Amino acid sequence: MDALVWFASASKRSTDPLIHMGVLRSVPFRWHLLAYVMLEGVTIGFGYLIPNLSTMALAVVGILLMLLLVRPSASVWMICVGYIAYMVGFSMAYANTMTAGMSVIPASMQPDGNAMFSTFQQLAGAVGTTVMSICLGVAQSGYSITADKAAFAAATQRGGHVALIVLLVVIVCAFLANVRAFAARRTA
Repeated sequence: MDALVWFASASKRSTDPLIHMGVLRSVPFRWHLLAYVMLEGVTIGFGYLIPNLSTMALAVVGILLMLLLVRPSASVWMICVGYIAYMVGFSMAYANTMTAGMSVIPASMQPDGNAMFSTFQQLAGAVGTTVMSICLGVAQSGYSITADKAAFAAATQRGGHVALIVLLVVIVCAFLANVRAFAARRTA
């Protein structure tokens, strides 16, 4: 607050101020400025609040939607709805999960924590791709795309359904891990 008063005082004395404080003489301008600041505060507040409440739940809902909507007759839009819901939840939860994890370790260990997150990110990507390909491969085994295209497509659909169930289990476990982490923070 002292800095703001000093800045306003310095601006009045300057012949070429950084900001002309005279704009504040206009009453409508001040009200618009106040509304603008409040709107920005609410927007930034949502940006903080939402990722800390309901984002991983949105990711769970996205996978559930895909599990329920993805059928042989599903349109690409039905798949997109589930994926978009998941990605919105993921996008808000992902960085916050790392930030929350890093905030509970000493500053001297921050580089190690960052390296741990980066290493496990790579491992998770490799394991995720492997598990998804196993789900599809096992379901497709015994079917040939050249011999019976419809049977192969149905087997692929079954494998995709199993893969979505695996993803749902994993995201629920991730959700529970974050809940447990925040509960442990409160008791520590």
